[in-house]
Amino acid sequence: MAAENVVKEVREESGFEVLVRKLAAVWDGTRQGHPDRVFSCCKLFFICNIIGGQAATSVETSEVK
Repeated sequence: MAAENVVKEVREESGFEVLVRKLAAVWDGTRQGHPDRVFSCCKLFFICNIIGGQAATSVETSEVK
């Protein structure tokens, strides 16, 4: 499920624990001016609340302010 992946990725990349509140937007790559391809790509945007954890660096995050 996409929302479960959001929780995992935020924890791994930032150190924060989040609660996904809702799906805010879905962007279809073909409707954003990108050229047609063999496959299609959609981006999902979620609104989340931070419920725990603390800011931390990771392989994908080089610094925290």
